[in-house]
Amino acid sequence: MRHTFASHLMVNGGNVLTLHNAQGHASIQMTMRYAHLVPEHINEAIKYNSLPNL
Repeated sequence: MRHTFASHLMVNGGNVLTLHNAQGHASIQMTMRYAHLVPEHINEAIKYNSLPNL
């Protein structure tokens, strides 16, 4: 169910950082697995990253 939620969130315009917080992933790299569903979010996540080591 978590994977389905994350996939639907991204496809429907969700933000990678929002997903990261909602899922509670330990690292942004784990969350970025869903970014391939909406490639334009990758650049946005990198630009506005507030997390170290992205």
